[in-house]
Amino acid sequence: AAQRVLSQMVQQLMIKQPEDPLNFIADLIAAQRSEAQVATDRSMRISKATELEKQQRADGAQAPQGSVLSSRIPDFTGHFSLLAEAMKKTPSLYDELHGKITSRGVRFADIIRPGVENKGHRMIKSAGLVAGDADCFTIFQGIFDAVLGLRYGQISTCGHQPCCLDVAAVDPVGIDTAGGHVVSVNVRVSRNLERFRFPPACSQDERREVERVLTSALCDLDGECQGNYYPLSGSTSFATRPSGMTIAEEVELESHRALFWEPDSAIAISSGVGREWPDARGVFFASSGRCWAWLNEEDHLRLFSSRSGSDLRAAFGQLCRVNSSLVQSLQQQGHTFARNDRLGFLTTGPANVGTGLCATVFMRLPLLSAQPDFRSTCWRLCLQAHQSEIDIWAFSNSERLGSSEAAQVSAIIAACRELVELEVKLASLPAGLREETHACTHAHKEEEEEEDPYPEFLADPCPESLPDLERHCSLAAEVLRRDPSLYSRLKNTKTKNGVTFAKVVKPGVVVKGHAMIKSMGAIAGDEESYEAFAEFFDQLICLSHSGFSQDMQHRASRLVGLDLGGIDTSGSCVITMNIEASRNLQGIRLPPSCSLDERREVERLCVQALTACGASGDCQYYPLQTSNSWSPGPNGMTDEEAVWLSDACSLPSYPSSGVSLASGFGRHWPDARGIFSSRNLDLVASINDEDHLLFSARSSGSDLGALFSRFRSLRDALQTSLAELGHRFMHSKRLGYLTSCPSKLGAGMRVSIRMRLPHLGARRDFRHLCRMLQMDARKCDAGASGDWELSSRSVLGMSEVYLVRLVADGCRHIVQMEEALRQGRLIVLPGLGSSPSPGLFQLGKPWPAHVLTELLGGHRCIGAQVLHKDPTIYSTLQHQRTRSGVPFSLVVKGVVDVFSGGEAEGIHIGLVAGDAECYDAFSSAFAPALEAFHGVLPTSKSPHPAMALNPRLVSDWPLDFGEQQVLSVRLRLARSLVGLRLLPLCSLEERREVERVLVGALSDLTGTLRGEYYPLCASSSHPSKPGGMSTDDERRLRSSDVLFGEPRTPLKLSIGLGRDWPDARGVFVSGGKEDQGTGSMLCAWINEDEHLSLIVRQTGSGDISSSGVARRAFDQLCSAEHHLQAALQQQGRGFARSQRWGFITALPERLGTGLSVSVRLKLPRLTAAPEIGNLCAAEGLQITARAPGGVIEVSNRVSLGVSEVELVNLTMAACARLVAADQG
Repeated sequence: AAQRVLSQMVQQLMIKQPEDPLNFIADLIAAQRSEAQVATDRSMRISKATELEKQQRADGAQAPQGSVLSSRIPDFTGHFSLLAEAMKKTPSLYDELHGKITSRGVRFADIIRPGVENKGHRMIKSAGLVAGDADCFTIFQGIFDAVLGLRYGQISTCGHQPCCLDVAAVDPVGIDTAGGHVVSVNVRVSRNLERFRFPPACSQDERREVERVLTSALCDLDGECQGNYYPLSGSTSFATRPSGMTIAEEVELESHRALFWEPDSAIAISSGVGREWPDARGVFFASSGRCWAWLNEEDHLRLFSSRSGSDLRAAFGQLCRVNSSLVQSLQQQGHTFARNDRLGFLTTGPANVGTGLCATVFMRLPLLSAQPDFRSTCWRLCLQAHQSEIDIWAFSNSERLGSSEAAQVSAIIAACRELVELEVKLASLPAGLREETHACTHAHKEEEEEEDPYPEFLADPCPESLPDLERHCSLAAEVLRRDPSLYSRLKNTKTKNGVTFAKVVKPGVVVKGHAMIKSMGAIAGDEESYEAFAEFFDQLICLSHSGFSQDMQHRASRLVGLDLGGIDTSGSCVITMNIEASRNLQGIRLPPSCSLDERREVERLCVQALTACGASGDCQYYPLQTSNSWSPGPNGMTDEEAVWLSDACSLPSYPSSGVSLASGFGRHWPDARGIFSSRNLDLVASINDEDHLLFSARSSGSDLGALFSRFRSLRDALQTSLAELGHRFMHSKRLGYLTSCPSKLGAGMRVSIRMRLPHLGARRDFRHLCRMLQMDARKCDAGASGDWELSSRSVLGMSEVYLVRLVADGCRHIVQMEEALRQGRLIVLPGLGSSPSPGLFQLGKPWPAHVLTELLGGHRCIGAQVLHKDPTIYSTLQHQRTRSGVPFSLVVKGVVDVFSGGEAEGIHIGLVAGDAECYDAFSSAFAPALEAFHGVLPTSKSPHPAMALNPRLVSDWPLDFGEQQVLSVRLRLARSLVGLRLLPLCSLEERREVERVLVGALSDLTGTLRGEYYPLCASSSHPSKPGGMSTDDERRLRSSDVLFGEPRTPLKLSIGLGRDWPDARGVFVSGGKEDQGTGSMLCAWINEDEHLSLIVRQTGSGDISSSGVARRAFDQLCSAEHHLQAALQQQGRGFARSQRWGFITALPERLGTGLSVSVRLKLPRLTAAPEIGNLCAAEGLQITARAPGGVIEVSNRVSLGVSEVELVNLTMAACARLVAADQG
């Protein structure tokens, strides 16, 4: 092989005869290496595209136009996108638009699919919708205007979007008259053809026709824009290049950054832009290298014009000429670009509507970018700024709507010219004077003399009034909007160290933020802040920590041993591991508020404590460059040390975001900041960044248990060293370790593992899969290597030990799935089908009692509290089984495996029953948990009441006051069959027997109860439909809200409800349908989470009053249950019932009646009040869903100790009181 390479080199030398042979050979080797890498990347991308295509076929993404929407608005609770925000604000939009369709067949379901399928993140908002064709902006104008209004402000219904693609109208003055600052410029426009559906909705034939039309027009270009079309590798649609571009062509295009890749985000894939990838996609590239075009990426066409240097005007001029030529060529073919007078050019994503233009300038501004007000200067100039490389910043226009193309280019030229002038001015100053101007000069000023980057809202004294926060996007702003009086109550409060409430909320007040990216918006200035301003922080913490309420308490584990087993036995997935913790020193203000002297004292103490812990002796402290606080290194680290640390770990840099600057993290920069590190980087600590100390233990390989042991030793040694110095870490009994940012409270710890997952990481559902395993996933690179960082989802209440165990177990599942894909085997979500259930606790392998009770210390479910309070329960029962073989480890598995954060997830027991005997055999565990949840404990002398299914005993309640407020009532009755184990542990044969018996009984129903059974798709257990229900049946049942899906929550997967999925599961639907005018629907779910769930839904519309809704629904439920009982008796079967406990269910929350009464209420006044949850709880109800327009769904919380009819009456009486309170 080496001889062949040398031979090729000699041959090329003889052919080319270069002037510099050595450089020529070096370039040749580099090119060969690039081609080899591209070949590897190509193989991975083809594999990824194939896998993507399979998934899309499986979930129907091939034809999103067939989507069907229910007449009821989707539940956007917990969804974070501009679409969700618009729908919550104006729910009537859904009723107005959901049934409409464009002339090309694009439905409302198609355009909102990204926002419906993806919940998104509270702090990072996407638009949540796409356009499927040009008509969407007219047919669905209401929702597009609402989303555009959230982004740009109010959108006029009769406005005019100007268009000016004339270079003569652009500012003739250059950006960089001095030269040397601008690296390159780039202009891009997005366009779509009028007569075709856009990429999210077009068919394969349409996409190929778009490719044909556009390549014909592009290939007619001449001069410096003349070029060739290169279809993506693997595309077979272009006749002259049936296999796509070559590896060498990929290398060339990639070197110009002119190549695009398949979509990898769940939102992009949900939109449909990835269908049939890479067919009919490609790149047109001009021979000059200054112009190229992307075909059928997110839009039909994305046209680029690029220049080295600063001549943005020339780049725009070239773009205008190319655009003009394309318009003429397209007109000759009978085509035009999609545009309307009001919104301008129409694009797939609403963010590009208008000009569709993005102009970007890449610049080096080393002095200006180091200034504390650099970010605010960019915002003032309406520039988006991000660091594209270590020393290069990219600046672009953020708005596309409301001004012309020429005006937007002129604006960015003028803005970037001002930045260059500021940089030149700084460079012209003498070195000493320049240092005074530089941000680090603030390190030598006293705190009270330091310039505030946001003087418009002073932290001390507090301003008299709070600015308008209506359009601010942060959690702090959300809290202050909910209760505006908070500010007036707290504005005069100060901690003993002088921290004011204005200082706490300043980040959320002075920085509006972005609708798509929400920050916390608040910081703590000292440890007393969390107590002095508890009224504010408690609400903020509840929002950011899964409903952690005021009565909850963080608990730390005291375990000293941790056997995690192997995570990656093959050694092919895990690259590195890291465990880090944030800590602050008690008695010293936190970094946002501390004085210069305090900061330097923190540096001295932390370095001294860390040095005492560095047993290997190769540790050293490296102050940041230009910091003069550390006497052994008065000028900070050297350039060589800075380069080494930047490559090896994250080196602290001056805060570039407005939120960080407003928080005060840039004060005194870079004084008293630095990195303490061992030479091999197994110990790294950052001092005085966002917290006093961030220390971490690092390791290669996959022995997480050994790494945690080392981390724990480091933590203990640090605490001992600090104690000897007279200090300790800030800690609260309720909130755990205290940090500057409330998001890190609790353990203050983060466990992260970098893994190489080229197969699993390429799946569209990878991030969702990680969430199911209770981890976060972040992609480490944009290439095809497949490197991901998986980390713990730390919330208040999670102990350090539990976090480590959770990540270890999750990553172990990830490795197993990656290995399966590598071997060509199919995978499913852990806990579904034949895959093992996820979780830390495995059946038949009980843990020592002290281990389990320690781990459960921070869990909030009732079962965890019971076991933690009385450890003897577990130690007594851990080895016991019922007669049918159900071990106690199954009963407690969900308690151990799934962390319950509190109110946001709802109060639940967590224990589960595997058969009817469990409640008696493990009574010492179940009894206290049942009493705590239901408020009653049946005994042999005072058992659960006898069954009372008599609709005549249902009372009438005054539920209407001039308008319909009870929208619907839904009754769900859970039942289990005698003699068969419950779903968490039943065998496949038992589950099939349940299906056979219940379907037989349901088939005997007559009259309005008569119906049909539909096994779930791919279920092979029922002889009448061996492949399960048809696609049409599935679509129809889903639109009627009677179809259930596979379990997706960690708890249900952990306890085994997904085993053998979807075998022996299905839905029975009666003939009484809502669309026939009866307003009622009866269905039965077989083997969902109970053997049988009998469901009746009755709406309050039509000829039935709200007071009679419950009676009619209960009447139908009683009739169905009576007929089923009779049919089962004929088969020698019956429903499992205990004299003491009532009807037996797998989930103890349903024990007793097995009845859930859910009522949808319209309460516009009450739902606007923050105390609505408390009002419902006082009535014995829990909120199970929220919808726009003041609509909530409430249900009974308890089902034990009352009869069925009493439960219906109690629930409806509580609803009547809520309705009366809403009317006031």
